[in-house]
Amino acid sequence: MPRKNTVRYDFPDSFYHVYGRGAGGRAIFADDADKTYFLELLERYLGEGEKTNKLGMAYPNFHGQVELAAFCVMDEYFHLLLRQSDTGQISTLMRLLLTSYTMYYNKKYRCRGPLLESRYRSTCVTDREYLLHLTRYIHLNPPDYRDYFWSSLPYYVAGLRDDWVCPARIVENFNLSPESYWDLLSNYAGENDTLASLKSRFADTGQSFLQTADAEQTAEKD
Repeated sequence: MPRKNTVRYDFPDSFYHVYGRGAGGRAIFADDADKTYFLELLERYLGEGEKTNKLGMAYPNFHGQVELAAFCVMDEYFHLLLRQSDTGQISTLMRLLLTSYTMYYNKKYRCRGPLLESRYRSTCVTDREYLLHLTRYIHLNPPDYRDYFWSSLPYYVAGLRDDWVCPARIVENFNLSPESYWDLLSNYAGENDTLASLKSRFADTGQSFLQTADAEQTAEKD
């Protein structure tokens, strides 16, 4: 199981499924403006070029270090598929992202305290086939996924391009076209067993992978 508040198994050149849910099941994105602001924060930290605050101070920037391959922002939760080139980068990004968003949310709605239950969770994706199906899972979260504005689906099927969203590794690795990706989404109902099998196999192979990682980290300490 993924640990709370951190990327527990931290490896370079790796994809991570990062997700968070509102504490007590409450909406963490209460309106469209909240979802938009969350995406603007991702652009701030992942986009090319330095962004500055009102005082002219530069925000940390992870462009070229962390790639956002897929995302979906719903009322009560979010899903991100991130890839880091070196250890610690996703953890730092998420700390900045969630701190900034929580400050915005608490000020806007006059709240106090943590916004998310356990902040966020993360899982290292170690199965190549599961990676493609994970993008499908992320994009199919909204019932109206074909027209949903706050997901990365248009980057896969409509040719949308931004410097802070990077689906290229997945698109090129699986030789995807807009038509083939639409087919992947449309065939979901007929492939529930396949997806369940992939999740099960991912859990098994992931557990073996994490046990090996634990052994290696213990050996390093010794």
